Amino acid sequence: MRGDVVTKTQGAWSHFSPMSVVTSIAVNNIKACAERIVASTKRLARDSRADLAAERTKQTLDTVEFKANIGVLKMPNGKAKVLLDIIA
Repeated sequence: MRGDVVTKTQGAWSHFSPMSVVTSIAVNNIKACAERIVASTKRLARDSRADLAAERTKQTLDTVEFKANIGVLKMPNGKAKVLLDIIA
């Protein structure tokens, strides 16, 4: 089937819908954004010579990406399926 992903978990084969893959990607991106924001904050706290403008820009971009991925998680399954069908 087009778009189906098959993975092996705990000795049994499981089929995931494309939406579960999108959800997984969004969750991983949220975690990565949060980690980058924390690392940037620690750099600013630790080093008084850190480039404030560059760090703030990175934090802003990570915040926008974080919010976009939260939006993906909030998207109703029907709308997400239509979006995936358009992309695929």
